[in-house]
Amino acid sequence: MSVYRFVYFMCFVMSCSLSTGLFAQSRNLDSLFFQLIEEAEVYEDVNLYGDCLEKLTDALNFARISENREQEIEVMIKIAELLRKSDDFERGLEMLRSLNDSHKYPKLHVQKLSRLAALYNQGMILSDEEKKDSLFFYLNQGISYAEKYNMPIEEAAMRNELGFIQGRVNMQDQGMINLLKAKELFKANKDPHNEAWVMANILEILLGRGDFHKADSLSEVLVEHIEGTQWHAVKSRIYAIIANRNSKDTVAHSYWMGLANGETVEHVRQNSYDQMSSFQTIYDTEKYQKEARENARFNKEKTLELTLQRTRSNGLIIVILVLILIAIAFFIWVSRERQLKRRLSETMEEVGVLNERYHMLIVESNHRIKNNLQMIISMLKYSSKGLNDSNQNALNRMAGKISTISALHKHLYADVHNEFVSMNTYFSEIVKLYNVILSSDFEVVIDIDDVKLRSERIIYFGLIFNEMLSNTIEHNTSDDKVISIQVKPVSEGFKYYYCDGSAHEKDVKKGTGLELIGELVSRVKGSKYSFDPKSGAYSFIFNRE
Repeated sequence: MSVYRFVYFMCFVMSCSLSTGLFAQSRNLDSLFFQLIEEAEVYEDVNLYGDCLEKLTDALNFARISENREQEIEVMIKIAELLRKSDDFERGLEMLRSLNDSHKYPKLHVQKLSRLAALYNQGMILSDEEKKDSLFFYLNQGISYAEKYNMPIEEAAMRNELGFIQGRVNMQDQGMINLLKAKELFKANKDPHNEAWVMANILEILLGRGDFHKADSLSEVLVEHIEGTQWHAVKSRIYAIIANRNSKDTVAHSYWMGLANGETVEHVRQNSYDQMSSFQTIYDTEKYQKEARENARFNKEKTLELTLQRTRSNGLIIVILVLILIAIAFFIWVSRERQLKRRLSETMEEVGVLNERYHMLIVESNHRIKNNLQMIISMLKYSSKGLNDSNQNALNRMAGKISTISALHKHLYADVHNEFVSMNTYFSEIVKLYNVILSSDFEVVIDIDDVKLRSERIIYFGLIFNEMLSNTIEHNTSDDKVISIQVKPVSEGFKYYYCDGSAHEKDVKKGTGLELIGELVSRVKGSKYSFDPKSGAYSFIFNRE
């Protein structure tokens, strides 16, 4: 097994071990959390709100230790509901308003909005417009979230609450819409008990609007719907509403009120029975866990301390593992750096040898190219003997272009393949070759600043210069045989200026020589190109690159 594979294997093993430990710790915290929630619910059932709050506070601490924000929000909503039941509305509102990130958990967010509405509803009076607006705002927002995330039971519950309140504040039409929608949702989700509560609210609105015909029809349906059920609270409310409907009929009113009171008694008895069962559960638990109860707080503190200690230990293990991995990585990096340096040294030696060979090849190549071009020039010069002036001029032009290329290769040969070539040196070489080829009596005055161009680009400047010299020799009519070539820096770059001081023929602009010069100027990205046939002056602007 290679070193790299061994390192990767050890890292994988340590990561798995650490992950297993963290997972086991997480499961242990979750188990304690849910146990505390169950105990809190038992205390809440028997209205022991102090004990319930203590359990919920412990559960909140566990959620924070395990950094489980979802559980933390869930417990805070339960605590706010407990504060509502104990009439501490302001603290409950303050706690729920602090849950700014509850929207990350849609179901909990809907629960939060519902509990906010319940706190405003229970803590307000009908004339309190500001609280009523807040109540409607939270209920409508909760309904929108429930619709968006497909939570029909939650949506139905909030529509029922909103419809009930709207019916009490002279908004019966809007309330009826919400109650009918709630009824459909409860029915679709097979919840007849809550459906009966909604129908009771609808019956109350119908009676409030004086729609007695529909109210009586609904009363018959409701009575049949709740017949034979153990829904004592809803039955008591429905019978009381029907009794109020028959307030003018003493017998009927007494009959329905008797039924309502009987169901109220049954409801209280059922609640008492349920509370006794919860007390029995608490008693049995305390009976078999007396010692644990006496030391519960101490054990909880120790558990928290142990949990924190495990967290710190796990953090220390992670730091140690990171340091080990860093040390291993550093060792590997040093080994690779040494190998790379050795390989780089060997590569540099090979490159040096190849560079020397390349250097020799370039020198030999430029030397042979120069000699071949000189041979071609000599052949053209020999061939021009005995030809008429037109043919001889054509051969001279061709020889001039070849000499321009030859001059560059001579310079490259002399400077051993220099990337940049001096324009002054190059143009001087062209002039020397021209004097050899044409035996011209022209004097060329070169005034060029220290301008160096890349070899692949300067060849075009040489061809431009060559073409201008050819045009001068062919068309110059001045007695003053002086040619001036200047290259000077200007704000835009460099200015190329050539002048032979002679007037050229009127149709010279139509010649191929000037067309070729213009094309070559565009090849070197020259600008502001101009030619004056009266003085034989050319000029254009170019940049170094």
